[in-house]
Parts: sequence; structure tokens; C-alpha cells
Amino acid sequence: MKMVNCKKHSPHDNILPNSRKNGGQRLINEMPIFRVKDAPHFDHENWRLIVNGLVKKPLRLSYDEILKLPKVHLTDDFTCVDGWKVKDVEWAGVRIKTIIGLAEPTPSARYAVFKAGGFTTTLALTEANRDEAILAHEHTGQPLTFEHGAPLRLIFPSQECFYSVKWVNVIELRAKYLEGTGKNIALTRIKPKTSPPNLKFKKT
Repeated sequence: MKMVNCKKHSPHDNILPNSRKNGGQRLINEMPIFRVKDAPHFDHENWRLIVNGLVKKPLRLSYDEILKLPKVHLTDDFTCVDGWKVKDVEWAGVRIKTIIGLAEPTPSARYAVFKAGGFTTTLALTEANRDEAILAHEHTGQPLTFEHGAPLRLIFPSQECFYSVKWVNVIELRAKYLEGTGKNIALTRIKPKTSPPNLKFKKT
């Protein structure tokens, strides 16, 4: 994982005809797009990021307000339980801890649940507050496209693909762990030949 300045490059839309192997994974040259029938509509003017739950100051941030927050750059490999990897994917966005800090979590807050419609994933607050955990609004030096999760996508180092929630519009802070839907949704889409690897950010 590297925190660096993004460099623009030409995107490649297709999987490499002869995908290379890397540690048992297929190396592909660009992030795949998986269609979702009920993906939420992004209305720039009316969209809000809601931060609620165990916070002293609930938030409703507009997209423009988020863009005014300090921006950081992250480059990391992106892997999937389906057996593929995209190396050195470039993202830019806002540190999650910056947004959560504005909401002032209460002492009992231990977990952050990231939501986009029926798709959710839960991180321990200690993980969400890492410097490298961001809500991305840029990909490969360009504004994030809707297909790749605009306006905001959850990104953090060494994550499995189903933790990378697209279209994030709610962050709920909780005292107790809530099992996310992301893993089950992802595993119903694919049929891995082997058992999925040990996954991070389980209940603690």
C-alpha cells in the first residue's frame, strides 16, 4: 500500500486476453464493472452523506462540502475472492476519520456501518479511523464514475472487493457489531473454486 500522488493514465476496459498469475490470482488490467439493478441514483444537487448513530453532531454533507475537505491519494492492489487482482489502483478522496471526527462520536461508538441501499459493510472504528481508510471520489486521477461507485466508494488497504461499498450515502456509528450484507451478496455472484481466504475486519 502506498500513499502517493495519482498519475493520470488511459483506462483499459477489458480483462487481459492472457491474464498473468500472481500468487495464484489472475492479474487483470482494469477494475471490472459488476452491474447492480437497484443501484441508487446520484443527484448532485440533492444527494447527502448522512452520518448518524452514536454521534454528538449528526451530519448531512453535500457532495460539494465533501470535495472541500482535505484530499488524500492512495495506491493499492485491489483483490477479489473470485481470484483476480488489479495492481496499483489509484484512488483519491477524504479520510473517513475526517468525516467521523466532524460528527464527534460518543465514547460508546465502536463500529462504523457503511451503507448504500441494501449493501452494507461494518468496520471497527479503529480500522475506519486509519489514515489509509478513505471515501474515494476519484479513480485513476479522474472523478469517480457512477459505475465505479460515485459519488463515494469505501477504500482501505488490502481489502477484499466486497468490503469496497459503492455509492456510500450513510455512515452509522454503533456500539455493537452488525453483520454486513456485502460478503453474502458477493459470494452469491461468484462460485469460487476454493474456500474464500481468511477475511479481515471480522467482529472483535
